[in-house]
Amino acid sequence: GNSPEETRIGYVPQHTGGVLYPWFNAVENIAFAMAGQDKEAKAGALGVLSEFGISHYADSFPYQLSGGIKQLVSIARAKLFSPGIFLFDEPFNSLDYQNSFLVENALLKLRGEGATALLVSHDIQSAVLLCDKILVLTKKPARIAMLLSVSLPKERSPGMRFSPELNIVSGKIFNALQGMAGDTIVAHA
Repeated sequence: GNSPEETRIGYVPQHTGGVLYPWFNAVENIAFAMAGQDKEAKAGALGVLSEFGISHYADSFPYQLSGGIKQLVSIARAKLFSPGIFLFDEPFNSLDYQNSFLVENALLKLRGEGATALLVSHDIQSAVLLCDKILVLTKKPARIAMLLSVSLPKERSPGMRFSPELNIVSGKIFNALQGMAGDTIVAHA
């Protein structure tokens, strides 16, 4: 119901290397979303870092951070911006399992807070865990090959990754993607 001028979008791109300013540490990169380096913005940035469990990286510069921590800093910056909607482009791309788990937990926290998000991902299980609806797209020119509603409980946890319900939905997506190599999953949280 908001006009474009009233709508805030928190965008987190898939490659964070060029998104974080190399001359700012993690706190300053996050505070920058609030258009300033004042104490209030920095306090908010520290709060979000703490919430994501990475406050010990507050004074680290991007070159000192792994890909997963850079992604968390980007998500923290988007969260501090207080958007009406989050757009996540491949948030698990090129992350090892541990960092994927950290990013997934951060997105589960946002979900638990009632955040609205559009997630583009090739990670089937994470998409099912995080989202309420999933669109499977065909190869270019893309069209919708399948629309699935995820019937998991509203409250979700990482342990649900091993639930029969999650695996049933993941299997449906996997079967839809067979023969459509290179297709993308677009999911809505």
